[in-house]
Amino acid sequence: MAWVPFLVFCCLAAIQGSSGAASANIKPFSLADVKLLEGSEQRLNRDLNLRFLMMLEVDCLAYNFRLTAGLPTPGSSYGGWEDANVEVRGQFMGHYLTAMAYAYQNTGNDTYRHRAAQFVDALKEVQDKFGDGYLSAFPREHFDRLESLKPVWAPYYVADKRWVALLPLQIHKIMAGLLDQAQLAGHPQALHMVENMAHYFCSRIENLIAGQGRAHWEAVMENEFGGMNEVLYNLFMETGNRTYADCAHHFDKPSFYRPMVEGKDMLAGLHANTHLAQANGFGARFEATGDPEARAAVENFFAIVLGNHSFSTGGSNWYEHWYPPQTLGDALTSPDAALITEESCTQYNILKVARYLFRWTGDAALADYYERAILNDVIGVQRHPPASQEEAAGSHESAHHHHNHMHAHPHAHPHPHFHSHLHSHPHQHTHSRAMLHTREHSHNHLHPQQSDPSSSSSSSLAGQDQQGGATGVDAAAMSAAYAANPRPDNYQVVSWPDDPGRRFRGTTNLEFSPGQFIYYLPLGTGNSKGDQRGWTHGWGDPFHTFWCCYGSGVESMSKLADSIFFHRMPQQPSSLAAVGDLPSSPLGVAEQLPELFVNQLVSSELRWRELGVQLTMEADIYGPETAALVTLRLQLLDAGQARGAKRRFVLNWRVPSWMDPQDLKIFINGDEQDSCAKAARLAATATGTGPPKYGRGASYCSLGPDWSSGDVVEVEMPMRYRVEDLNDARREMRDLKAVMMGPLLMAGLTDDTRDLEADPEHIEDAIRLPDPHGLVSLEAGLTTGGSQPVVHYAQKPQKTPLLLHARAGGQVAAAPKEALLATRAAAMDATYRLVPGGDTADAPHQQQRVTLESMSRPGFYLCTDGRGGLMLCQPSQGNGQVLTFAKRDVGQGESAGPTLELEPLNSTEAPSRLAVPLGMGHDTEVALSELTIAVTGLRLGPPAAPKYPPGARLLKGNNRSYLLLPLGQIMDERYTAYFHFVKPSAQLERGDDGAGKDAAALEE
Repeated sequence: MAWVPFLVFCCLAAIQGSSGAASANIKPFSLADVKLLEGSEQRLNRDLNLRFLMMLEVDCLAYNFRLTAGLPTPGSSYGGWEDANVEVRGQFMGHYLTAMAYAYQNTGNDTYRHRAAQFVDALKEVQDKFGDGYLSAFPREHFDRLESLKPVWAPYYVADKRWVALLPLQIHKIMAGLLDQAQLAGHPQALHMVENMAHYFCSRIENLIAGQGRAHWEAVMENEFGGMNEVLYNLFMETGNRTYADCAHHFDKPSFYRPMVEGKDMLAGLHANTHLAQANGFGARFEATGDPEARAAVENFFAIVLGNHSFSTGGSNWYEHWYPPQTLGDALTSPDAALITEESCTQYNILKVARYLFRWTGDAALADYYERAILNDVIGVQRHPPASQEEAAGSHESAHHHHNHMHAHPHAHPHPHFHSHLHSHPHQHTHSRAMLHTREHSHNHLHPQQSDPSSSSSSSLAGQDQQGGATGVDAAAMSAAYAANPRPDNYQVVSWPDDPGRRFRGTTNLEFSPGQFIYYLPLGTGNSKGDQRGWTHGWGDPFHTFWCCYGSGVESMSKLADSIFFHRMPQQPSSLAAVGDLPSSPLGVAEQLPELFVNQLVSSELRWRELGVQLTMEADIYGPETAALVTLRLQLLDAGQARGAKRRFVLNWRVPSWMDPQDLKIFINGDEQDSCAKAARLAATATGTGPPKYGRGASYCSLGPDWSSGDVVEVEMPMRYRVEDLNDARREMRDLKAVMMGPLLMAGLTDDTRDLEADPEHIEDAIRLPDPHGLVSLEAGLTTGGSQPVVHYAQKPQKTPLLLHARAGGQVAAAPKEALLATRAAAMDATYRLVPGGDTADAPHQQQRVTLESMSRPGFYLCTDGRGGLMLCQPSQGNGQVLTFAKRDVGQGESAGPTLELEPLNSTEAPSRLAVPLGMGHDTEVALSELTIAVTGLRLGPPAAPKYPPGARLLKGNNRSYLLLPLGQIMDERYTAYFHFVKPSAQLERGDDGAGKDAAALEE
């Protein structure tokens, strides 16, 4: 059994052995006081999530509760884990109540409060019908079975061959959701309802312990009971009723609690999410009672998870469990395990643990960790449509604009006439709710047209739709598939191996709709978030899924404005923070002044009501400058707007560990603050390759204390490129490393390999910005009169342009444009970069020699395969004949815009006709199985992917290059999260302009 390493992380240096009062001095701001600004990725994720929440109907959410209570059941149950035949049903609904409370607080829109209130009222009717405080979507008999140590459902077989049950988890989430509705949304009956639930279940537990003994109760707790201790401690703090704290103690499982108090790593074999939720209960125990052992348990648990069990993303676990310390290589070297890493729920819970610790300590390293985990593990678990990804990219461009002290980065397109087509996207089909809400079970309840609180105020929801985006074809096909293949009786929870919905939820086969989340975040090689193999889940769908990670997902996306800012008020308020003419004083009296902590770099607006201050932060971390660029503007509110008025507080700016402190630049009203960089240098420690340090060297720079309306703080924090070793102590795993850019894990797009021949000590020499110019797509010409073939796509024959796109293994095929625009991954595979190869003076019309480089596979060029087909190849590897073309403009047609043709420079380099496979997966069929194209008929068109995703970089190894994307920005692309570093066969080329070996080979 391993012990916690002494001061494993600097972020715990201020925590270990510290003491303090039960109530934390550092407080978060209410979600009502923090507004996410338009264009930020946090705002885009929140709004997309809110669209999904408003697609859900109260009658469907309440269906199983009413059915269990014997009440009338309008509507029908949702599918997946919320199917009426699944014994874990009801767990999502508690998350829904919390998410809607957050949505109301953060937006101020009463629509969310009213919709949630309808559901709470429906639950109140159910609880009243039971009559004794019981409230659940399944009957009391299930708890009888649980307490008798019998399977609570027809059990579900998990990776470690144990049977598990989730009944108490559902009760926890309903109680937590009702408590949030009471505290955040002000529902008048919600608190009474959750107290009734507490009385029922706590009495039941006391009777069980009295009759069967505590040992029997502890055996019952060997199930996933979520954060029952946390919600009961929180209920005690809300009401002052000590009974709830006593009941919460029953859920502080001794076999886990005591080792954590003692700092022993006994996590191997434990289900991760079960125990993360319990650790949050220990945090609530400390805040409710001041018990120092509870605080020690939280501190030690966090240190153990980070020190021995976590990836560079900030997440942990695979197959939903922890394994022996520092053996994470087992997750990446097994193809199956690599798809089942980092259950999304676990990130939701460990972020709550980190938040507890920060509020107790104010340690900047904890804010560093929180940033890393949010950007890599939370951002990106919700699927975006290509259109919203383009909007996000556009917002980053506009965000760069106000940073005029940075260098310009024009995005001039090489073919301006194509500009009007760059942002066109496939038509988003909309359908009635009845069509969307087809169910997977065989009984067929029709949906009444119930009153929709959003229908009268749709304009106030900022464009949120009620239809979603799934097509009627997909919904009907999915419903028919489930009717023909009903759920087996012995699989009454989660999915089953032959779940017919799997084939509808593949990476490219499921059309976009709000409400698509992942269960696992794959960290292996050549995987996609949408992959479904074995027990993996891929992207869910809005009405047939409802995994546990859907619940934590909607909560996480609803509270993205949380933990950006914190504040600490002086113990004895004084006039130091008041309006008026105040004497200046040194910053050394920070303990006497209010303090503001700026923890996360998110474009947002804060209203600090206690001080009458508004701060607006514009932040960009994805720009070509490879730096976090932030502008903070301050305004005084109300009486503070009087001329000469000031506010006095300390602004604590986080100086992250991922930057070199000597590069920090902070300006206040144009004046540089040199002291910050000096202080940060003292706090920083040397970093290089090695396991992730999770914030070691982070610090705060204190600014102020005198602030006036119109003050502007500008911050530039360059990001360092670096590598981090996999958290594995074994010699054979030492070459597996993550590439980091600031807090971002940079995943490499790949179908198969993760080998990289590069020097990890100088990784910055191998990374550069991708060239955004010369992006095009290739439309395939025909040999039969120029008319397009009839394409059977989405079961509808239609004429459509065919684009050449790269497939797994480097084969080049043709597919309908609509199919390729359905996901950003496919669009990038159908986009190439024109690479000039030198002008040919003797060519007519000033022809230019060019080759075509793949956008998603840098260093791979369009080649012939030697058998009359097309492929991608690396010139340096000699595995294909690169096609070199002469480009010329032959004029502009009346309707098609400019016509640009590619012609082979000479007939010896390539055949005049090429056979190209047709189709894109089993859902697309073409009348001809193969298209014979004339090479001279390849036509340039607007790029399917008009720009690189936010934060994209190129990583050039001696063996091959990779397009790097921040892991949180990846949607449907295939990638590797870790690289296998191979010792360079020759000295790594330095000062290269990016062309490297392949360009040299082309010149030859």
